[in-house]
This record gives sequence, structure tokens and C-alpha cells, in this order.
Amino acid sequence: MQEIVPFDFQGNPVRVIKDERGEPWWTAVDVCRVLGLDQVSRALSRLDNDEKTTLTISTGHIEQGLSDNAPGTSLNLVNEPGLYRLILTSRKPEAKAFSRWVTHDVLPTIRKTGSYVASQEPTPSKPALRDVAQRNREIADLAQSYSTLYRVMGLRGQQRFVAVETVLRARHGIELDRIAPLPCPVQYPDTTIADRLVSPTELGRALGRKAVEINRTLENLGLQTRQGKSWQPTDKANGLWEWVKIAMHHAPLLRWRENAILEHLQRRIATH
Repeated sequence: MQEIVPFDFQGNPVRVIKDERGEPWWTAVDVCRVLGLDQVSRALSRLDNDEKTTLTISTGHIEQGLSDNAPGTSLNLVNEPGLYRLILTSRKPEAKAFSRWVTHDVLPTIRKTGSYVASQEPTPSKPALRDVAQRNREIADLAQSYSTLYRVMGLRGQQRFVAVETVLRARHGIELDRIAPLPCPVQYPDTTIADRLVSPTELGRALGRKAVEINRTLENLGLQTRQGKSWQPTDKANGLWEWVKIAMHHAPLLRWRENAILEHLQRRIATH
């Protein structure tokens, strides 16, 4: 059975379940309550499929306090990328404090000890790397936000990239050429940058695109084809992908080799 980890944010319960890999999945209804998102289903509809899942409630889950619902009913969960997407949609002042609490307190502790201990000091061995990864995620989300805005304004390709680069430097003091390129959430801690496998959502975050646009571009490039509700790689994509079994998903998911596939996508986007 997955481990339930109870948290409390400013008097609000925030329940988390750890999957077999030790990664946290957040109870959507708790997160939406803290963020002032009244319509949970509507908020979840904005997330991609690999950012959310449903869990069938068991008697053991109820005994551990994960849910008060009857056994056999479903509970909506979001992973870390899904959590950040929900935070970005909230207009509540507490959203910033909640985000900082998650990234600076809860996640570092749960990944070290498997439980939440508010008074525990952060581990001295790896916090620097974790802080860099989190900072890169924040920059990526900020850049994506500006990129979406400029796309609505009609900017495309290199023109939009320059606009994003300029506003990040002018308003936020961020020099993109001085940080690691194409920041996005780390999927597996033991995987190197060179061979890291990423989802369309992560590729979209790096390129300022939605996952659906990335999938459409991959299809237009002849690298994948639609079969029913799933995407299947083509022979042209040999060496660029792998099937990956993700916890809490029944079927393996198509994942792309980051460096190789980004070259294809960037060339395509630059010409459109």
C-alpha cells in the first residue's frame, strides 16, 4: 500500500500519497481548497494526463486518513508538475506562500525522510542542487507565462523568444545565457541530462508550448502517429524515444530523449 503523509498548511489539511517510487501525489481537493479554486473538476481539466491521476479508495486508505469517502470510490491526485500548474492558476494571495512552503519545506524533507517534520534542518549534502533545480523550474514557468502572452499578441518563433528573453532580463534580472538551458522538472534523480526521458508536457514547458501543440508537431514531423487514444512512435523516430512505466499509470507512456528531440522541435518551431 502506498504511504500517506499528512501535512498542514496554515490550518488546512493537505494530504499526500507517496507512490512506489517515493514520489508525492497531492490530493487535488485539498490543494484547490488552499488555493481558492472552488471548481476542482474545472481546475483539473486544465492539466495534462501525465500531471494527474485517480486513485481507487481502499479501506486501508480510509484508516490512514487519506479520504472519508466509501471504499471503491475515486480520489483525484496531482503530481508535482500538476501542483505547480494549479498554483499558477490561483489568484489567492496565499498561493505564493503555499508554493514556497511546498518547495522550500515539504518536498526537500519528504524526499529525504519520507515524512514531514517542520523543525528538521535541511540536509547539507544536496540542498544546493535541489535549490538550483527548483529555481530553474520557477524560471521555466515564468518564461512559459510570458511566452503564452506574447503568442496571444501575435509574436512567433525567434521574435517571441527574444521578447521573452528581454522581459526576463529587464523585469526580473534573469540572464538566460547564464543559467542551464531549457529547465524543466527532473523526472528521475539517477538519470543524466544527456539521456533524460521527458514527456510532451516537459517539452512544452521548455519551448513555451502546450503539450497538445508538441504532440501535433511530433505528428507533423512524422515521429509519432495517433492510434485510438494513444500516440505511437514511427520508424522515423527510432532512437528518439522509449516506453516508460510510470507509477499509478496502468500502461507504459511514450517518453522522448530530451536533447535529441528538442533539436527536431526547435528547428520545426523556428520555421513556423
